Amino acid sequence: MSQPISPDPVEQAAQDWFLRLTAGDMDTADLQSFRDWRQADPRHEAAFREVRALWNDLDPLEPAFAPAANETATHRIRPRLFRPGAVAAVTALAACLLLFVATTPDLLLMIEADYRTDRGEQASVTLPDGTVAHLNTGSALDVRYSDGRREVALLTGEAWFDVARDTERPFSVLALGGNSTAVGTAYAVRDRDGIATVTVTEGTVRVTPGKGGDGQLLHAGQRIAYRADGGIGPMERVDMDAATAWRRGMILLRDRPFTEALEEIGRYHPGRILLLGDETKLGRVTARLSLGALDSGIDALAATHGLSVIRLTDYLVILR
Repeated sequence: MSQPISPDPVEQAAQDWFLRLTAGDMDTADLQSFRDWRQADPRHEAAFREVRALWNDLDPLEPAFAPAANETATHRIRPRLFRPGAVAAVTALAACLLLFVATTPDLLLMIEADYRTDRGEQASVTLPDGTVAHLNTGSALDVRYSDGRREVALLTGEAWFDVARDTERPFSVLALGGNSTAVGTAYAVRDRDGIATVTVTEGTVRVTPGKGGDGQLLHAGQRIAYRADGGIGPMERVDMDAATAWRRGMILLRDRPFTEALEEIGRYHPGRILLLGDETKLGRVTARLSLGALDSGIDALAATHGLSVIRLTDYLVILR
């Protein structure tokens, strides 16, 4: 008679963490415990990536969870051999995961990201080489370091990187199929609405869009944007004070259309801000708002444009 196979404790822990992440009920302390577990032992990281890779390999679920077109094989670890029971265990996990797809739009980000912030949150993390990544609101970052490379992927949102100098291993940020590479400098990358924007605050950065697009060398005070299809915009000088205001806990708006200003404010608000009425009559906005007193800023902005504010809940604000 065959003996029952005891589950490998590391694999079991990886599967448990995977399921908890997709359930979406982990608080900040739980997420930190997960990061600590991944970093405690290389076997933990390998086991978690194996579970995630097997999930991606499940053919019936491929249409819903196919990797982005810009994701290459070098960035995904495919398992060569699974211990007995691993496929069955992860298939069971897959059945549970399907329950969360429709109600959890950030499901894949929760699984893929090493670090993430919710709307209205900001965080600073120190990467293994000493580089400091400052994550802005609603952002997700996947760290892909190895002995030969320093690479992170900005999955969504915005992050500013103070890069530790290492001439042997340039630092690269992947976003929308392109990458921005530096040796030791400081720059920000923003992924929003299908456009990646790179802003250099110190040193130089080479920005190369995907799809074989031509690269550009940026210097401090310059910015460039590109799309996932490889299209790249013109290099331009940047209002550094406005571009880095979020690092100082501020939103700095200079001669912006009202709806555009409201959209920028909405990035930091935990709920929805709705505008009722004719937006074409509202003119333009120049303002400095504190992220720590965002409700007061919204009230002041509304008052200067003759609007009233209705707060139905903490998560729904109506301007009319």
